Amino acid sequence: MMSMIHSLVSGPFGQSALFPFVTSLLVGLVMRLAGGPGRGALLAGVGIPVGWLVSYALTFGLPPFLPPAALPKLAHVGLAAAVLGFLLDTRPVKRTTALTVAVLGLAGVLVWLAWSPLMRMPVSTGIALAGCWALGGIALFRLSQVAEDGAIAAAKLLAAGFGLALVVTLTGSASFGQMAGGMAAAIAGYFLLAWLAFSSPFGAAALFGGVVLMALAALAFLFGNANPIALALLLLCFFGDPLAARLGFGSGGVAKLLVPVMHGLVALLPVAAAIAVSLLLGGGLPY
Repeated sequence: MMSMIHSLVSGPFGQSALFPFVTSLLVGLVMRLAGGPGRGALLAGVGIPVGWLVSYALTFGLPPFLPPAALPKLAHVGLAAAVLGFLLDTRPVKRTTALTVAVLGLAGVLVWLAWSPLMRMPVSTGIALAGCWALGGIALFRLSQVAEDGAIAAAKLLAAGFGLALVVTLTGSASFGQMAGGMAAAIAGYFLLAWLAFSSPFGAAALFGGVVLMALAALAFLFGNANPIALALLLLCFFGDPLAARLGFGSGGVAKLLVPVMHGLVALLPVAAAIAVSLLLGGGLPY
């Protein structure tokens, strides 16, 4: 029994799938029950950054207090996302306020994560960071547009996280791939809760989990050799609403359950395109 638990804790499946998923689901469920159907539904999004932090801690251990490298810095960003998101979700804040904090926060996070290359090559790194910020800001804006239904927003973010994990892994960066997989698993835990609970809004904490994912994508581009075309294609995960709306869901409880699922399936189409680009241009599968 103990050996099985040890293998789960020390293996990539437990670190990047099982434990972040279970943590996100349990934290979201506790927040939902403790806060009630209104505030608790918002606070459930805290499970996303907390679940990802569990994935990071199991994979790399606790980060240093003053991290010198980009990935340990991102762990501090995840902690800040959980704490700040929790604080904002405990009081009524406008959706535009959370979006503004997320977009501006992403800019500061990217500068902090890429500070060293920014000092060595300010022009080229600055241009790359500006592009990452613009794409990430667009993705966050699109998430805020569907924030009334947390399951739909989570389905889109889940597809993007899953796609990022595959794209990064295909280009041979195991550490970034594991972290993206851990984020996708944490989002999946929240998605399951929001999907079954109906009418769960996508709160600030969940949106700030998206900030962590966007920052991770930028790191994969700057330091992980991820294909930039494939990463850009993942932005289309957040633009599938017209196609999803054409599918026609009908009415009733079953149809309502299918709506987020269909949004997620539509969001997987850009993921397939990004994987194809990575296989063709990014060096194929690592061995």
